[in-house]
Amino acid sequence: MPVPQRKGKRPVAKSFGELLLELAREDPRICGVSCDCWGFLGPLHGEFPERAIEVGIAEQNLIGVAAGLAVRGKTPFALGMNP
Repeated sequence: MPVPQRKGKRPVAKSFGELLLELAREDPRICGVSCDCWGFLGPLHGEFPERAIEVGIAEQNLIGVAAGLAVRGKTPFALGMNP
């Protein structure tokens, strides 16, 4: 699938969230896992709340959850923030 091109400055979280939602609409295996980053998962959570997983500020847990989802056939997008 071609990645849509968007012009102009906009927050990364907004762009990522919208693109993740577009991908999730086309593939039911896609889910999002984040570390206290609802800005990224907001659009996905609005339409597919069962596919937006928030683990809190626990980056090690984030990777474990994403790995488990992948082993079970999901396509997780794991994201966190660092200073």
